[in-house]
Amino acid sequence: MTYRSYQYAITTTANNNATAVTARCVKTSVIRVKHFLQQRLSLKKATPKQQKKYVVLILILLTSLATASDHGTVFNIPQQSADGALTALAAQADITVAFDYDAISKHQANALQGRYQTPRAVELLLAGTTLNYTFSSRDHLIVTEHNLIDGDRKMGINYSGSKKQLLAATVGFLMGAGGSSVLAQDMADKQEEKAWVLEEIVVTATKREQDLADVPISIVALSGETIDSRGIQTVSDLSYLIPNLSESSTGPGDTTYVLRGIGNTAGSSPLVGMYLDETPLSVARLFLDVRAHDLERVEVLRGPQGTLFGQGSVGGTIRLITKKPELNSSGGQFGFTTYDTKGGDWSEELQGVLNIPVIDDTLAFRISATYENKAGWIDQIDDDRHIIRENINSNEGSNIRIKGLWQATDNLEVLAGVVRHRINAGGPNLTQFLPSGEFESSDSVLMSSVDRNTPFGFDDEHDIYNITATYDLGYAVLIATASKVDISRLNDNSSIFLTLPSEDMIAIESHGVLAESEITSQEIRLSSTSDGALEWTLGVFHADTEASDQTAEDFFDFRAFGVDDIDVAGGNPTLPTVSSSDATAIFGDITYAFNNLWTLGFGTRVFKDDRSIFTAENGFSGEDDFEKVSSKIHLSYAASDDMNVYFSIAEGFRSGGFNPPESSGSVSYGPEELLTYELGTKAAWLDDRLTTEFAIYFSEYDDFQSDAFDPDDLTLVLLQNSGTAEIQGIEWDVRWAMNPDLTVGFNGNITDAEFTSLNSGVTDKVVGDPLNLVAEYSYSFTADYQFHWSASTSGYIRADYHTQGPSTSVFRNLGFIPEVAESEILTVLNVYVGAQVGMINIELFGNNLLDEADVTFNSEITGISTQRRRQSYGVKFVYDF
Repeated sequence: MTYRSYQYAITTTANNNATAVTARCVKTSVIRVKHFLQQRLSLKKATPKQQKKYVVLILILLTSLATASDHGTVFNIPQQSADGALTALAAQADITVAFDYDAISKHQANALQGRYQTPRAVELLLAGTTLNYTFSSRDHLIVTEHNLIDGDRKMGINYSGSKKQLLAATVGFLMGAGGSSVLAQDMADKQEEKAWVLEEIVVTATKREQDLADVPISIVALSGETIDSRGIQTVSDLSYLIPNLSESSTGPGDTTYVLRGIGNTAGSSPLVGMYLDETPLSVARLFLDVRAHDLERVEVLRGPQGTLFGQGSVGGTIRLITKKPELNSSGGQFGFTTYDTKGGDWSEELQGVLNIPVIDDTLAFRISATYENKAGWIDQIDDDRHIIRENINSNEGSNIRIKGLWQATDNLEVLAGVVRHRINAGGPNLTQFLPSGEFESSDSVLMSSVDRNTPFGFDDEHDIYNITATYDLGYAVLIATASKVDISRLNDNSSIFLTLPSEDMIAIESHGVLAESEITSQEIRLSSTSDGALEWTLGVFHADTEASDQTAEDFFDFRAFGVDDIDVAGGNPTLPTVSSSDATAIFGDITYAFNNLWTLGFGTRVFKDDRSIFTAENGFSGEDDFEKVSSKIHLSYAASDDMNVYFSIAEGFRSGGFNPPESSGSVSYGPEELLTYELGTKAAWLDDRLTTEFAIYFSEYDDFQSDAFDPDDLTLVLLQNSGTAEIQGIEWDVRWAMNPDLTVGFNGNITDAEFTSLNSGVTDKVVGDPLNLVAEYSYSFTADYQFHWSASTSGYIRADYHTQGPSTSVFRNLGFIPEVAESEILTVLNVYVGAQVGMINIELFGNNLLDEADVTFNSEITGISTQRRRQSYGVKFVYDF
């Protein structure tokens, strides 16, 4: 029997709303079926309306009986509006799909590629939207907006079942069909007109699901598809696409992130929060080298987020949400990448994903793994500029993530995961800069500070464990999560150059510097799920952190440039210094919509942090506790259906800590606080083809924690509360789908951050000095062009152009020259050209095509600076199965 796909435009008599129904029908006419019913089923006495109803029921029955068992279909549906995606789904899965076009076309569906059973395909296609769906029969799917079908598909758990009401509703749709060809043509034209819109992402930035455009904070969300297509491998790579996010990195596991001018390296803990799913990663001073592989999306929240995410989120929060195991479909992905770096060698990377359902609808596992053998480009040299070792910053490592999903009941979901990360590197991404002029900053060379023959190298390791249980109570969702993170970083050679007057210097070379952290955390929260005027979240959080560091051996070298060693002093191995934190918080967030225009929200977090330190070297111990109530209030106004304006006031807080007991300054330093005012707008134009986001902000930073050298011992670095600073700026993000094939973007920021007053006794800064490591500006241009190489091969060209302005580091009145060091302007161009043939994607790419060799942070004070990977060309192969 032959089948044909038709699309009908139907007007219901109930509300006169236009409805599109994609239906697979037997290749016959309604008249013939009516005749069959009259002859065979003796329905001649039935009314025309009853006859039409029976026709529809018989058509559904015939198509259901004709469909074979669903062992999985190979889908190839690009990312597009939900109406277009559902139409493609109906054709590829050979099923019936009913939906209200005007309602559904406003939503954005996900891309779908690979072999899936139909229910799972629908779940993936509509994941992250507020659309509901149900199967009234095996091959009949009904899709509605969130509030039309009560209780359907909560938490994405229930996706099937037969509901008489839904079937009746569908039949009601069909009963209104008058067979108007004019109306059908109008609907087809309308669908063609809206076939291409910009991607819409649902986020959980407020720990509740919301459309990105409705979240009253400055947030950037990138889908997993965007992350893969832009070649993003680590969190550091996000700085190319996220306005007001910058980073300074010496290598894997040693990165500082700055959001909106906040993220200085000094202090008791990071100022930018980082989460992997429900696991907090930023409560210790070491940032993890998290791999951006097999992600559902990334959310970057700018501005203080302490209410929901704690004191580690003063500048903002970076959230990486990984993909869940799929309960009803097996499959995966394999990828291979190789590229050549200027001044280095060829690198190889392997990526793999495997999804394994164990019990249908109940239990599944997902394994994501990467292996990398990255060639370096920096050479180690001696005093005569002879190369001792080539490509010292090469690294080799692996990252394995295993997740298990247990759907215990329709309402209870348990998700467990483990991550094992191992990197062995030959050296850091540091290059030499000496004020004598002997070396240029663009040279990719590095020397050891005391013994030039001492090799570089470090090992970076971490393990992450998490279990999260989610229970749907109907009116709210209860989430309980527990995590443990173990971090270890061993640095074979940590070299520091301190420039003194007359071009003399102190060189410090530390061997076997071991830093370790252990973090355990738990959180329980309850979040509302209703679509009423009131939405809320309540929770409690607890974290225990223990960090230790020690050095196997130190060497101090007092020398002049170009002169042999004058004096070298050796140090004995140091015993560990252990610091700990016991933090507890209670938090809540409430949002109330007064009407369709005005929404008011308020959140607060009651926080207490008990900190202690013990230095085994001299038996020193100290204890202190820090308490703070941090709050946030926001007001949003829906200026139109496509524009929101919001204003917020938010507080941030970071605990104080302890200085080395042998220092001449204060043994402890106090906490710091931030107060931020933000005004922003989010809008969509041209039928969602153009989106704009703008925000202006002003922050007052009290008791800023900063580094200062001990004037009595220049080998010691102290922490102090320098004073008050102000940060102000503007950021923007514009995306435009110029036509169905070409999308362009332009984003950026301008930031001004400086000290406005200094605390008593602070001598290394003056009023008006900029904050360290804050880029003055940045901007990015992106372009994505889709086309076809042939009838069966789709293609694309993507380009990213990014510029980051200079940042400054200031150390005054300590005898160092110069007092102020400024980094170079960084400009990076990346281009990707690819082809998609079935389940195979082949891509040619070039990164840093302008061969930007200037350093991201140029320290004329310490004599060494960070440098990003130089010009690289390569090929990437990905196979989905």
